[in-house]
Amino acid sequence: MEEKKKRSKLPLAVIAGALVIAIAGGALKGASVAARKNALNTMAGLTEERVELIENFFTEGKKTLTLYAEAPEIKALLEDPDNDKAVVEAQEFTEYYSEHIDDLEGIYASELSTHVLTHTNKQVVGMITRADTNNQKKLMEAMLDSEDGLYNCGIIMSPASGRNIVSMYKIIPGDDDGYIGFAGLGLIADSLLSNDIPSMKGIKSASYKIINVNNRKYIFGGDSDAAGNDITNDSLLSLCSELSGTDAPAKGNIEYKDENGSYIAAYSYMPECGTLVMLEGKSR
Repeated sequence: MEEKKKRSKLPLAVIAGALVIAIAGGALKGASVAARKNALNTMAGLTEERVELIENFFTEGKKTLTLYAEAPEIKALLEDPDNDKAVVEAQEFTEYYSEHIDDLEGIYASELSTHVLTHTNKQVVGMITRADTNNQKKLMEAMLDSEDGLYNCGIIMSPASGRNIVSMYKIIPGDDDGYIGFAGLGLIADSLLSNDIPSMKGIKSASYKIINVNNRKYIFGGDSDAAGNDITNDSLLSLCSELSGTDAPAKGNIEYKDENGSYIAAYSYMPECGTLVMLEGKSR
């Protein structure tokens, strides 16, 4: 009789063990989902902090360029570029103004033909930066289509130095209904492109990626995603296609794979200059 009782308890022990394993597995899965959610929330917050840093940099750049473009010395030069006194005063003003701009690569004023009349670097004066008239026309149209005539290119690779810069142009009107020239500004963007990221539970190898959604190229990334390289990942290309040409900011998460593994990322889109800021990482 005792042997029969022992045998009847065996299935109950097996069932109880299976339940414990199932409950533990569910708890682990729930913990994993919660950790992933917390990681994405942290990544989204850090992405927004980087976007805010970039936007503040843009705002200060616009103020700097606008004040320069509206200076009487610059207007006098553009109205009479053959006037020796105007040439000297504009160059002196440009050099003085340049001394008070942080992260400056260069600031200058040009005729509409892109003939440079005054520049931070005097050696650049006299150059034509866009010899192709089609490129001159495109720049003119971009400025006229932008708010207050100020065209923000965003972060680009400088043709002069090869460094990442924030590039901006502002049209300068004359006293009548026409335009007499424009001002340009290049600010070194190193402070916007650091990969200083706090450790996040559940995420490894976290890094920022900054992408131009219009030309599908990296502005900033790791070794394989260096500035100017084409985007080849299908998921990222699809996201670029979705965002390119849209006027509204966008935020979200994305998952994708490449030859190095699986990634999750939080992103934020800046429509003014077609810039996508991402923070990606591998799930632990």
